[in-house]
Amino acid sequence: MMYKTYISSDEPDSMLSKIQSRFSEIYKSYSSIDNLIDENSILQYNFIAYEDWKITQKKKEYQIYMDMMKNKVNDLIKNDKKDKTLKYIDGYTKNLRETFSVMSSILSLDTPELADIQILGNMANFYPLLIKAYRYDMTEDRRKFRKVCRLIEIFSFRVYSICDGMANKGQTRLYTIAKEFRGDYDKLYADLKAAIFDFSSDKNFIENLSDGDFYTYYSSNVRNYFFWKYENYLRDIEMPVAAPIPHSIFKSLNKRTKFSIEHIIPQNPKEDTLKVITAKLKHDKVTESFIENYLHSIGNLTIDPISANSSKGNAGFEVKNTMYFQKAPFKTQNELGDFLVDGKWTHASIDKRKEKIITFAKKTWCDFSTL
Repeated sequence: MMYKTYISSDEPDSMLSKIQSRFSEIYKSYSSIDNLIDENSILQYNFIAYEDWKITQKKKEYQIYMDMMKNKVNDLIKNDKKDKTLKYIDGYTKNLRETFSVMSSILSLDTPELADIQILGNMANFYPLLIKAYRYDMTEDRRKFRKVCRLIEIFSFRVYSICDGMANKGQTRLYTIAKEFRGDYDKLYADLKAAIFDFSSDKNFIENLSDGDFYTYYSSNVRNYFFWKYENYLRDIEMPVAAPIPHSIFKSLNKRTKFSIEHIIPQNPKEDTLKVITAKLKHDKVTESFIENYLHSIGNLTIDPISANSSKGNAGFEVKNTMYFQKAPFKTQNELGDFLVDGKWTHASIDKRKEKIITFAKKTWCDFSTL
């Protein structure tokens, strides 16, 4: 940039000084986050967010961002457009400085909406939009940025976590939304909602959650995230209300607090408890039909720390309910007694609880009226 400025200007000193100052600030911003993200990624996110890239049959220009930037400058110089060259360099380095500063701020934020996205992953798809949404939000509490994060969380969970979207599904759509965003948040909200529905219909989303093989189909991170959200939902709406379980606990590696998913009716019942379990289910035996449609259903699952889950082992529901669930610090476990049928955990119990959890999912990821 400095060299191209030098050959494009009759009096380059002022611009060279600006570039030096801006890159000094860039290095300062990056020094605080260089262990969290590599600088080439930030360069690409900046290009996606601010440059006028295109997609052709042969290439996506944002994938060759350095070549595109260099070619832009060289073409301007070649066509003797020195003023436009200097204007481009000025704008590019200014945006780059702001992008590194914003990335430093974003990666040090402690907002739940952003933390949700980070837990779900695929951050490369979202950073260009997050950069601009943060930069243009002048509200004191960054409420517009946080709303964007919430919509991105819905997109990420529905498209990538539940509807089996590939890691780059919708990526170009998201990048285009980022490129075109100029501060009109209402339009941005509408664009994100449209993308959510285009890549994950409500019908498909709910059908996937309702599948009897939920436990085996989805990763532990997705299962834990889903039931952690459900736990916090119950803590917010059911008496006595309780403080939510924070992200730090969710991300904990300590077995005493690290989450796992517990089967209410166990996956591998011990022989000496088999009669108890099947009696509770009104089965002569645990049939293939039950295993296929009920065992791994969300209605038969609950959240539990790894150490507590291990201690329960394959105990039957009666033992679990008496010894653990009723006294557990989790509302997802306390509520199980509400679904007993004539004092037993039956098919109907699993179906009723699944229905309640699906209602929660619809409110959380399908209802935009509260956003």
